Amino acid sequence: MLVELIVRHERRFLIAALIAIPLLCAAWIVPMARDMYGSMSGPSAWMMTRAWDWPHVTLLAAMWTVMMVGMMLPTVAPLLLIYASILRQSPEGPRAALRVYPMAGGYLAVWIGFSLLATFAQRALGETVLTPMMTVRSSLVAVVLLVTAAAYQITPIKEVCLTSCRSPMSFIMRHMRLDAAGAFRMGVTHGVYCLGCCWALMMLLFAGGIMNLWTIAALMVVVLVEKIEPFGLRTRNVNALGLLVAAVWVIFSTSGCGRTPSSTPAPDQYAQFGLNAKASRPKDRAYPQIVGVSPDTVGVTNGRIDGADHFDVTYAVENASTLTKLQLEVWVHGIGRLKRMDVDIPADDGRHEYSFFLEAKQVDVGPAVKFRVTCPSGDTDWMSLGHDREVRGKPDGRPVQLLNVGPDHTNPWSGQPGEAVLVSLSGRGFDKDCTPEGRFNDEPLTVTGYLQDRAFHAQIAYRSLDFRTVGSRYLELKLVAYSTGYPVENTAHVAFTE
Repeated sequence: MLVELIVRHERRFLIAALIAIPLLCAAWIVPMARDMYGSMSGPSAWMMTRAWDWPHVTLLAAMWTVMMVGMMLPTVAPLLLIYASILRQSPEGPRAALRVYPMAGGYLAVWIGFSLLATFAQRALGETVLTPMMTVRSSLVAVVLLVTAAAYQITPIKEVCLTSCRSPMSFIMRHMRLDAAGAFRMGVTHGVYCLGCCWALMMLLFAGGIMNLWTIAALMVVVLVEKIEPFGLRTRNVNALGLLVAAVWVIFSTSGCGRTPSSTPAPDQYAQFGLNAKASRPKDRAYPQIVGVSPDTVGVTNGRIDGADHFDVTYAVENASTLTKLQLEVWVHGIGRLKRMDVDIPADDGRHEYSFFLEAKQVDVGPAVKFRVTCPSGDTDWMSLGHDREVRGKPDGRPVQLLNVGPDHTNPWSGQPGEAVLVSLSGRGFDKDCTPEGRFNDEPLTVTGYLQDRAFHAQIAYRSLDFRTVGSRYLELKLVAYSTGYPVENTAHVAFTE
């Protein structure tokens, strides 16, 4: 019945698929990209790991595949529509037009193969070449990618491939096959031509940011213009010139013609205060940084600030006189960014203090939700949901010990009455005779779960949390310093204590 329905309306189904598939791809990629440049607590949270295990690599390959399908399927739409129209005129009629789907499958198979290669390329480049935000660390690499793409634009192989991509009717006449297997081979052949036309442009994702929506949109426009606009092959020369201009701009807008500024700290060199009060700034570094924050802690009751409608925060900055721009962002993970403000550039590199205030109602870190595990051999200490991920228990010789409670925050309640938070309690000495316990603002909280891999896994209903989000138990001050090189980020923490 469904097949007959598709056969009767195959043209409508094809057009709907060509519209719906890119939109579905965008429905995953766009929120993930926005979250990646935000709190990274939603669709992009899986990226927050340095472990290249199979789940991470699989998700990375899926990200590349969905991105390539969403970008490249619209460019092959004219070929698919023309091929379906030709098959529709055959003696088999509309049923023959269904062979356009094997053609589309062959085309997408090529780009899926490219996505797998890109995944392994990203794995091979690793953190030595790419930043955690999936862009190249050195502007020199970005320049090389731009110049390479520009040079490839004017090569004979680019001309051959682009000519084939721009002339779908001519391609069909040269490679026409009427059977499904032949249609698949046609799709693969056209995909190879398309890959030969666009591979150098796709590599620019590494230069502009693999998940940067502006880079993705710009590449989609360039590819579409090259393939369907009426000015012929001259567009590749125009695009080559534009890429060279972009390379020159990168050279003149970065310090040292591509060298990452020596002032940029490695992630483990960031100075952190407040919650990690024992950390101290490196004495042999001279980069803009927060060198102190007050208060170290802020009292909260049931997730809300104690005793005032606002509170003041003072922080000190050093080595910031040579900057072109200085911003401060205030975050609570699980809640989001509370404030972003420009900071006046100081006249010298000495210590300069700044203050700002936050309204107490902005900082609702959620109810205090605590857990422990009771066992015949003893009970563990209590540990909070939303604790700083760096503050975990350390094995101390006790037979039973709770070392970590995850996640460090919950996502906002979506409105579904049965929604729950997945909680894991990991530690040492747990067995089937142990029982997890919970408390919600010092009231008993029912915790039912199962034991697997030395950790208890349980569901806590949002109804049990008063339908409130639980944020990380610290305020994060992120200082973003702009100069002639890449922005430098430096963080400090203020703890929330019950």
